[in-house]
Formats: sequence, C-alpha cells, structure tokens
Amino acid sequence: MVFYSLTEFQRPPPSAVVEGKHMKKILALSATVALAAGLSLIAVVPAQAATGDVIVPASGTVTGYVGAHCDGTPHSGIDIAASGGSSIVAGAAGTVRTVINSSATTGYGTYVVIDHGAGYQTLYGHMINGSPLVSVGETVTKGERIGSVGTTGNSTGNHLHFEVKRDGTSQTGLNDYFTCGRSVSQGTPIPWSFPNFPGTIVQSHVAVRANTGTLWTWTGEAGSEGFAANSGRAVQEGTSPAIASTGTDSAAAFAAPDGSLVTWRGKAGQTGTAGSANVGMKLGTSPAIASLGGGQYAVAFQANTGELWTWTGTPGSAGTAMSTGYGMKAGTNPSITTVGSGVSVAFQANSGKLLTWYGTAAQKGTAADTGLGMKDGTSPSVTRVNGSTIAVAAQANTGKLWVWSGTPRTAGLAKETALGMKAGTNPSITLVGSQLAVAAQANTGDLWTWRGAPGDAGFAHTAGVGMKVGTSPAVDTVGGDVAVAVQANTGSLWTWVGTAGTDGFAHTGDVGMTASPSIG
Repeated sequence: MVFYSLTEFQRPPPSAVVEGKHMKKILALSATVALAAGLSLIAVVPAQAATGDVIVPASGTVTGYVGAHCDGTPHSGIDIAASGGSSIVAGAAGTVRTVINSSATTGYGTYVVIDHGAGYQTLYGHMINGSPLVSVGETVTKGERIGSVGTTGNSTGNHLHFEVKRDGTSQTGLNDYFTCGRSVSQGTPIPWSFPNFPGTIVQSHVAVRANTGTLWTWTGEAGSEGFAANSGRAVQEGTSPAIASTGTDSAAAFAAPDGSLVTWRGKAGQTGTAGSANVGMKLGTSPAIASLGGGQYAVAFQANTGELWTWTGTPGSAGTAMSTGYGMKAGTNPSITTVGSGVSVAFQANSGKLLTWYGTAAQKGTAADTGLGMKDGTSPSVTRVNGSTIAVAAQANTGKLWVWSGTPRTAGLAKETALGMKAGTNPSITLVGSQLAVAAQANTGDLWTWRGAPGDAGFAHTAGVGMKVGTSPAVDTVGGDVAVAVQANTGSLWTWVGTAGTDGFAHTGDVGMTASPSIG
C-alpha cells in the first residue's frame, strides 16, 4: 500500500487480519457491504493556508513535474536530479507510513512514504538501497533527514522522485514552482498553499473491541490511517474499552469475558501488558478511565452489585477498588475526570437522573442529584472545566443533547441544545480553550459535533460521517481542535478532526470493530 484514493478507503476489503513487520490491522467488511452502507464524507476545502507548509526535500535541478518529464514522457511527480548520496529530508512533519528497501530496477525502488494527516502523504523514491533512516510508525519532523539520493527502481540516474498526494490525488499546484531546469535548494518553503494542511502533528490514541473480540489500540493523527495493534486480551462482547493517555503512554480499562475489570498499559499501537483488578463488573457495561499522573490511574465502573465503584492503581496490577454505595441504572456506564484534588464521576442513577460524584478514587465519596432526567439506558460524559467545575453531556429524556455545568455534587446549570440524538446512544464531551465540544450520533444516524460555552445552547453541525446504529462517538482535544473516534456504518473505526461545529475531515483507521470506541 503506497497511496490510496478516497474511494478505496470507503470500500474496505473483507474482514481479515493482515500482519506486517511493524503493525497489524483488521480490515472490515467487503466492498459491497461498504457501498451499501453509504458512508458519507463531506470534503469542503477551506481558504488555503499560508505557504511554507511543505519544504523542498533535496537540492538539485528539476527534471520532471506532475504530468511529464522535461523530455515530454509521462510522469507522476517531481524529479530533482542530485548527487548520489546527498541528503533527503521530510518535506513536513508526519508519521512514516511505508519504508521499502529494494534494489529492483522497476517502480520506486527504495522509497519512503510519510503521512501528514488530513489526507496528505508524501513519497520519496529512488533512494540508495539501505539508506532510509526512519521506520514505519516513527514520527518525523519537517527537515529531518530520512535517506539519501540514489538511482534504484525505474531510474536512469541519481535523483529524487517526490510526490505530494491528498486522498490519492497528485497536487499539480506544485508545478508552478518546480519548473524544468530550475535549481532548487533543500529546506526552501514551497510557495504553494496546501489546502487544509495540518499545522502540527498531534497523535490521538484510540481503544476498540475489534472484530477479533480482543482489545486493539490505535494511534495516529485523527483523520489519518494510523497504526493499530492487538493486545491479545479478550473483551466482553457488547462492551467497549476506555483509554487515557499521558504523552506517548496509554492505559485502558475493559470488561473481560468473565465479567472482571481488567486494566492495560503500554503505547497505543503496540501490544502492551494487562492484568485483572479482581473485581466483577455488571454484565454488558463498560468502564471509564482517567490519568492521575505518575503512572497512576482511576477507573469508574458499574460493579456486579449494580453500584458505582471506583478503582485506582497502576494499570496491569490488582490496584484498589471500593463501592461508593450509589446505585446505577442497569446497562449504563459512568464517566470520570480529575478535578481539584480528586476525581468526579457522572452517572445515571436508578432514578433515571444525572448524578455527579466527587472524592478520592477507591474511597466512598459523595454524590448529588443534578435534577436532569436522562434517557433510559443512556450514559453521560464528563470533562473538567477548571480547578473546581466540570461539564457533563447527556441525552435527556426528551431525546435532546443537554449540557450541564457546575461544581460536582451541586444542582449546577443544565442547558438544552437543539441537537436531537439517536435513541440509545451517548454523547462525549471535552474542553477546548474556554469552549465545550461534544460529539454525538444525531437522530439522522450521522456524527454531529456541537460547541458552546458552559450554560449556552451553542450550535451543532454534521460531520458527514455515517455511524453504526446503536454506537456512540468519543471526543478528545488535539491542539486547538477536536479529534473524534467513531464506528462508521461500514463497521470500521474512523477518526474525524476539526473545529467542533464545522465539516472537519474524516478518514478510516482500517480497524474492524464491534462496539463504540474510546479516545484519549
């Protein structure tokens, strides 16, 4: 796999496990099923960004452009004739997608592909065999050396073959700068505006119950293909794992097939290690997890007693768990965040009302009713707003998205939004600057995002991604934007990135899954 068109991404092959040296992926459903599912993407190109997003990767003389060599023969990229062994650098920051070392006399020979997110990939071909300095999955910076100019593959002399593609389409706008015979210098900003090119590289971490029945973790820029790995740990059918991350390290919590709570730790996209917490969960429910810092995490879950419990410890260890004494609505899940010197949990109580709890994880703590009636069987999502307040997104008993904000264990303030939600699904909330952002499956079956200040009705907009019936999205903050993970109506993981309340950009993560994902 070198470059894919958007059409190819929308038509995943039959479910199969594909093993490679650096990654494993589960590809979901057949092309026929995917087409029938009708996954929709809205590709709206905003005003072009400032020039300089991509730099010239090698010094030399232009001998070909997108469309033709300078002698008139057909050609698919930019050719820069250069001295053999001279350096090639990454045109922009990104994640290495492909590294091929080959002495073949056909194709690109030895080459590297870098994924930059938002559908952009760059290819660097005809390198010296063995010269690539990067590996698949590695994050590179703009201007970082990745290899050396050579003449492997279908080449008649030392040169770099350079391609910039977006969603599989060559960017012909580069031709205005790379004209035949032009002398170019490595590191020079290419004077062309790359529409919607990502400004910074922010990795998202996602956990899913894949169609293998096991926990898989995915990492990458939201809106890119990313990388996934199988932990090998079985997850109870019908439940979803939860993930939280601190930099490059992640932790997950999930229900095992025997009903016990299991915690996992490692780097997303790698196997990691897991261990039982030795406490039973209510059948069919899913936990929530938050980082406490220092390698310690807190987990909230509905125990097999039907009560809200919290756990704390190092993921993979037994840790410590305790009941709060508060009963939870059957079939619902709690949500947890850190706030102040403790943690706060939002949950649907047996009364059907939204409650917020505050305390130290694995201690009894206390909770209070917010007065907001929730849709039966749905679960809330909580985020920290500042050092003392939180915000909660919930599907109210009206079927609309409501956003509550206040100090834990108080009545707070709840506000109805205009967004109608699909029955039986749950919203997800995060804080971006001073604004709240929510992702939800609307009653149209599509992913919608909402944004607004605490206490405001805000506004919502479709992301144009069709979601699997009965599943819920997960949202996280990435820089000044949000990243959303969903199970698309193809059955595969898709990630979306953008400003909440706008079209944004979505892409398949190529992981077949059976329940809602988690992102962190």
